[in-house]
Amino acid sequence: MAGIMLVRELTGMVPWMANTTRLDGPTLTLSHCTVAFNLVDKVSLPTHYETNTSLAVKGMVTASEVTLFRLSDTLEKAMILTGEVTGHPHHPDACRTQVEVAISPSAADKLKNQPLGNHLLMIPGNWSDALEMVCRYKEIIVRY
Repeated sequence: MAGIMLVRELTGMVPWMANTTRLDGPTLTLSHCTVAFNLVDKVSLPTHYETNTSLAVKGMVTASEVTLFRLSDTLEKAMILTGEVTGHPHHPDACRTQVEVAISPSAADKLKNQPLGNHLLMIPGNWSDALEMVCRYKEIIVRY
């Protein structure tokens, strides 16, 4: 929640909180069954993935360049990554809104071997410098 609040205050945007669904080399797949409507187009309302009942929000992320952000549960560390949206898969075994993001090999390694948690916040554009500045001001250790 603290990460969402920080991103909202810094950027004026509500970030998308997404699950780290797959990591295949430098290709990261994120998914979640909800997304802010201003981040997507082609919205549909299929069933919720885990229950196959009720509704989920499925949309196509419109951003091409994105920043991924995560605070540790103790708020002592942060992960800041940037990437390019490369696809919108339709994996049946994942939450409904899905996006593939190309990240650097070193970022993929850190995400695989030193994750700060499952959920990542995705923000359209490159906000890495601004996020790093805020984290350093608050004495939060930044990892890339």
